[in-house]
Amino acid sequence: MDSINTEQQTPAGKDASAPPPQALVVMDPSLLMAASTGDCEVLKNLLNWGDAPVWPKAVAPQVVVEVPNGGTLNISTTNGSLDVLEQASTGAIEEGAGDQPAAPSAESLLEGVTPLGDTALHVLAKSGYSSMENFLDSAYVVYNKAKHLLHKPNMLGDMPLHCASRAASCKMVYCLLELAKGEEDCNDRVESMIRKQNMRGETALHEAIRARNVDIVILLLMEDSQLARVPSEGISPLFLAVVLGQYHIASILHEKDNQLSYSGPDGKNVLHASLLRNLGTLLCHKQIFYYHYFL
Repeated sequence: MDSINTEQQTPAGKDASAPPPQALVVMDPSLLMAASTGDCEVLKNLLNWGDAPVWPKAVAPQVVVEVPNGGTLNISTTNGSLDVLEQASTGAIEEGAGDQPAAPSAESLLEGVTPLGDTALHVLAKSGYSSMENFLDSAYVVYNKAKHLLHKPNMLGDMPLHCASRAASCKMVYCLLELAKGEEDCNDRVESMIRKQNMRGETALHEAIRARNVDIVILLLMEDSQLARVPSEGISPLFLAVVLGQYHIASILHEKDNQLSYSGPDGKNVLHASLLRNLGTLLCHKQIFYYHYFL
């Protein structure tokens, strides 16, 4: 299957005055560790869960400072103190300012990402197939502090839902869907999240098929029975299921929606995929597909 080039081309008529893309804010190491291990108590502490804000002594805050008139500040946070390494010639720092580092807000802390652009919610969704309850609780903690992360893609275009499906974590998929259902305009939000395509043009359903997880496939189709129509061009879920030999999943897709997409890459369709898999016959006339192997 041909790989898809995900590099973005610069348009010929791009406005030279357009602002450059913002630099990523690196995720705090303690936050990354807590999310990776599903340590809900550490997450609560880091995110000031409760009435009194708490900043652990072992955690070095991540500080980003913008100085007016084009100035910049590079600041280290070694041993809990701010050391100004370099500043612009314009402007001055008030004496004594910054002697005591303020604990960053939960919102600013959660803006940190990994080198691939994963947020804390992506990390939680990718992890935790074991000890799942801790990861589910942690997902609720993160979501309640930064609800927009549920719909934020990483640099590959993956939503947290993509990551949970890829990890074959049915409980996490269910958790993320339930969080979306609790939002305003929940029907639109859920549909938008489920149908969101990453940079390969694939939805969370594609990831569930690759993971060979029938439970997640059924769960996603229960929320959106027409999900197998996405995308209308390119690699459809049905094409992917046939190519991978997941005939049971292919029959489920067709059973849920007989108007689903048959498309594949480069103008191919499901029939091409079935021939590539050396299938004996592929019968389809408003019925479920029946497959017979050559032995």
